[in-house]
Amino acid sequence: GTQKVDGAPAREPKPSGKVEPAKPISGKVIDVGPDGHFKQINDALTYLRQEKNKYSTTGSASSRAHVTLNVKGGETYDAISLDNVDQAYPLGIHIVASGQPAKLKPRADGLAARLLHVDGFRLENFDIDVSGQKTAIEVVGYSTPTFSKLTLRGYSETGILGTGLAGNKNGEAVFDQIDFHPAGEGAIGLKLTKAASFDGKTISPRWISIRNCRFLGSHKAGLSIGAG
Repeated sequence: GTQKVDGAPAREPKPSGKVEPAKPISGKVIDVGPDGHFKQINDALTYLRQEKNKYSTTGSASSRAHVTLNVKGGETYDAISLDNVDQAYPLGIHIVASGQPAKLKPRADGLAARLLHVDGFRLENFDIDVSGQKTAIEVVGYSTPTFSKLTLRGYSETGILGTGLAGNKNGEAVFDQIDFHPAGEGAIGLKLTKAASFDGKTISPRWISIRNCRFLGSHKAGLSIGAG
């Protein structure tokens, strides 16, 4: 369920209602964009949730299996919300913009993406401007995401916040080719903190890989690991 564990991060609301693609989907690539199977990334994610069995695999290769949301570049999409604490989604969701980077519109709390317990997740080729907001992306808990070829702009506190973010020996949390442009000198580019988990334990950041990132504006700190 979505019960609150004392001290644990807030859960995301469950998607409501059933969604259907605008045209039949074949294989494990779902097109997102004005002429795609879905117009919004979150609608495609809701579809994957309701059709989890169709996109799930079993056996030793399951952690490497994936389904790709092929997002039309140059367009702006609603902020991404993905809560997989209850393992309601298939493993390995790749959200990749084709051509020009796609953009994400911050939601009411300022985040352009909030991801909980995402295994084998990938977000690639997005230009995310959250000017006037505190944080661009938050990723929570036991997760093995890859964030690649992103540009983050305008955050006043944190570019990416990893709240109790922990990969594992079979899959790290990877931050690759990310350009960080803060709003001002008081911000932290990538902040990885200890946090309470939904199982009542405290998670310290671990199994993290940071590659080819550029901190292009003045930060209070480019990288902060382990602080509260």
